[in-house]
Amino acid sequence: MLLNVNGVERHGIDVSRWQGRIDWHKLREAGVEFAMIKAGEDTETEVNFYENIKGAKEAGINCGVYWFSNARSYDEAVAEADACLSVVSQYNLEYPVVCDFEYRSIRNNPLENDRKGLTDAIIGFLSTIEKGGYYSMLYTNTDFSDKYLEINRITEKFDIWFAGYSVDKPGMPCGIWQYSESGVLDGLDIDNLNNGTTKVDLDISYKDYPQIMKSLQINGY
Repeated sequence: MLLNVNGVERHGIDVSRWQGRIDWHKLREAGVEFAMIKAGEDTETEVNFYENIKGAKEAGINCGVYWFSNARSYDEAVAEADACLSVVSQYNLEYPVVCDFEYRSIRNNPLENDRKGLTDAIIGFLSTIEKGGYYSMLYTNTDFSDKYLEINRITEKFDIWFAGYSVDKPGMPCGIWQYSESGVLDGLDIDNLNNGTTKVDLDISYKDYPQIMKSLQINGY
């Protein structure tokens, strides 16, 4: 699903269990407007997803989610999407539900040298999310998409969450740009995780996703 409602920039973060305990109210005070929260991987729910989304919503931060995929076939990708839907179906989400398929997903994967097959699997995930009533999106970067995907088949139907650091602008058209992996924000307590750092990924959204979800009456609205 693609809908061009542009002209809005909002600042956000993305988090998983590696950020540990989060003071969401402090993050809201620091200017965080939205959060992309890891909901799960394979068919398992992220250990602190429910805690994170509860805290973000109570602080008035808009939420989207991402699901880390390790699918080795089209059917596995659909099963992951179904698991994702079962986790998020109780929530109103202002931002998309994202398929996150990365380099560690492709290692020793039969789809590694099958550009069409991997693209089919990812489209299977995204289409399943869309059929479930949620706005779907793919997380990727130019290197990965150039090496492994038929990216034009994906971008003609779905938005991109683009990862690119130390650059002036995203390397491809996108709805969200993850522009830093080393942001430092108040509100995170991760002294015992992630090598003791307090860094978090920083994002900019270029579409008015909350308006899109509400106007289309999707994502729980």
